[in-house]
Amino acid sequence: MKRLRIANFVPAGQHCHFAHQVVKPTHHFDAHRHDFLEVFWITQGSGWEWLDDRRRPLATGSVVFVAMDDNHGFGAEPEASFRMTNLAFRAEAWRDLRERTLDGVPDPFAAGARRHLALTADEVAALDGFAAELDAGARTRAALDRFLL
Repeated sequence: MKRLRIANFVPAGQHCHFAHQVVKPTHHFDAHRHDFLEVFWITQGSGWEWLDDRRRPLATGSVVFVAMDDNHGFGAEPEASFRMTNLAFRAEAWRDLRERTLDGVPDPFAAGARRHLALTADEVAALDGFAAELDAGARTRAALDRFLL
């Protein structure tokens, strides 16, 4: 199985990868693993995600937390497409942030954690607002921390 590496997505001096992507029915991502953490959310449309041998639906408002070495992939339904926003970052950044500011808060990347959330349209708009700094090109540790908080 393919294992994606953060070094292939995040250049030296940057702390995360942030992108928007439209996934069409002819475009799917086969199951893979990575050496980084990922959060993605669906801003429009519908599709599916494969996570650890289970297929789950994705729809506008879906937020998914993908831990290191999770076996996952995703794609659009045959007659649909979806627009997703994706954030990938090193696990060390998350561990450091949790130790400094999130002690006692449940970890959405932990084994057994609830990995899929369903947000309302207003909540998706707020999430996009929180990501505005990253969307504008900031890839600093401070920008990543501000979004994750």
